[in-house]
Amino acid sequence: MPRSLRRSVIGWYALLACVAFAGFGVLLNLRVRSALFGRAEASIEGHARAIAATVEFDLLSGWEVGLGEGYLQGIASEGWYEVLDPKGRMLLRGGTLPGALSSEATGLLREADVREFVLGGPGQIRVRVGRSVAREVREARELFLLTLGSGVALLLLLLLGGWWITTRTLQPIRTMSATAGRISASDLASRVDAEAVPQELRDLALTLNDTFDRLERAFQGQVRFTGDVSHELRTPLAVIRTQVEQALRRERSGPEYRQALHACLRSVDRMTRLVEQMLAFARLERSGAPPAANGVALDEIARDSVEEVLETAATAGVTVHVRAAPACVLGDALRLRAVTSNLLSNAVRYNRPGGRVDVLVEREGTQVVLSVADDGIGIGPEALPHIFERFYQVDAARTSAGGGAGLGLALVQRIVLDHGGTVVAESRPGEGSVFTVRLPALPNAAPDPGANHGSPDRPPASAGPAGPPRA
Repeated sequence: MPRSLRRSVIGWYALLACVAFAGFGVLLNLRVRSALFGRAEASIEGHARAIAATVEFDLLSGWEVGLGEGYLQGIASEGWYEVLDPKGRMLLRGGTLPGALSSEATGLLREADVREFVLGGPGQIRVRVGRSVAREVREARELFLLTLGSGVALLLLLLLGGWWITTRTLQPIRTMSATAGRISASDLASRVDAEAVPQELRDLALTLNDTFDRLERAFQGQVRFTGDVSHELRTPLAVIRTQVEQALRRERSGPEYRQALHACLRSVDRMTRLVEQMLAFARLERSGAPPAANGVALDEIARDSVEEVLETAATAGVTVHVRAAPACVLGDALRLRAVTSNLLSNAVRYNRPGGRVDVLVEREGTQVVLSVADDGIGIGPEALPHIFERFYQVDAARTSAGGGAGLGLALVQRIVLDHGGTVVAESRPGEGSVFTVRLPALPNAAPDPGANHGSPDRPPASAGPAGPPRA
């Protein structure tokens, strides 16, 4: 059975109240009893010493007590007194004695509800004064019962008050819980009113709202992701279906079949790139682990990526130039290769015949800078802030080049951020684009030879003619 926060608070509250009341009641009763019995015992001792101090022996009349009759009657009215000679014979007595002394002890004697004080006087006489303390015992008992009853009544009132206070205190939590319970896949807009909750719960309310915001963004991103994937897959599938249906309607010549197969192959390539990028994103998000901490030569990775894209660039009529100074970073070579490959692929794909791509790798202080510049179609200012969003595509680029799914730059940004770096883009329509990646440099460390290449058996690439990067 889950533990109730309200019952826990009330239980601790009741325990502390019981300890406080019990401590106060015990202390009060001890102090009152001490005062009551102390006053009675002091009075008895005072009477005994007064009698002992006034006892005298006269040769004619014998032992006499030099106290007034009224004083002795006052002692007798409250209790008793007795004066014995050295032989134990009674010289003077008043009041009703409870019995003979049980011992020869002197001083204060306490027996049940009786107090006596025995004192030696002149000539070895003994003075005995005492009285009943039943009244004090009764008053102490009444005080105890009054304290106990008052404590129980106050405890009940405090428990009721604590229950009420706890209920009111937990009301904002119940409100936040109800708000959280209303959130579902169909309604992600509910939020906790942080201004309506106590100050102590405001941070919790803000944290919940922030969590709900992230949940809403994630769900909307998932919905958008699903729609974008469906859209991206629908086009190549429709192309494949159309080509196959047309090829099956009648007998066609060999070139016509080859043309249809090439169209299907292009669509398959497009879907393959999309699936590979989706899988790359899924691996990054599923693992949640930081990239591998290996020394990686970013200049070698850049040259290899340029070598891979040279054939595609030549087909598109684009020249690629690279200038890469030795520069090492700490990270995952395969992920960093995806960064350079995506940036180079975009620079070639969205270029124009006769265009140029410049790749620069250099070290600036504590950072390694990777720059990929092209003089292609460029990106409009309204689209530039969104190019790193998943599935975002610039319409002009898609129309003129096609083939992209809008995941490459999002993947680049995710990998760069995971490596503690930054990536920015600068572009003007019709003038080209420059993508600049900055990563923390690895100081005074040589790269791991096995970590620099996705294919360790392949020799380093020769990346074509070297040339100065464009501004």
